[in-house]
Order: sequence, then C-alpha cells, then structure tokens
Amino acid sequence: MNETDERHLRRAIELAGEARAAGDMPFGSLLVGPAGQVLAEDRNTVLTGRDISAHPEFKLALWASRVLWRSRRGAS
Repeated sequence: MNETDERHLRRAIELAGEARAAGDMPFGSLLVGPAGQVLAEDRNTVLTGRDISAHPEFKLALWASRVLWRSRRGAS
C-alpha cells in the first residue's frame, strides 16, 4: 500500500464515521480514477434515506454508469 492508497482508505473510514454519526451503518466508499484521483465519494444512507439500495458502493456504481458513461460518449 502506498501513501495515496492510505489517504483513500483514511477518507473511506472518515465517511464511515459520518454515516455512523448520522444513524446509518458505518460504510464509506471512494471511486478512484487510474491516476489516483478521487472521482466521487459517498457514505451509507440506507437507514436515514429509507432506501435499502443506498449502500455507498452501489450509489457510486450508479453514478459512474451515468456520469462517466455520458462523458465518454460525449468524447467519442
């Protein structure tokens, strides 16, 4: 693990803490690009959002499928 990976891991833990503080289960996720840049981040909102699908990794996958696909398509 390098310094960038550690920074991303620490941020995911911070997001998990934010989720727990808000009353949700403690999960946080980052979507990181190939150069190590954070493209998006989110935290669990299953309980507070009353949405069983509001896991952060799922929300980021949906975001990526919409936003990144659209930007790639516009570039071609």
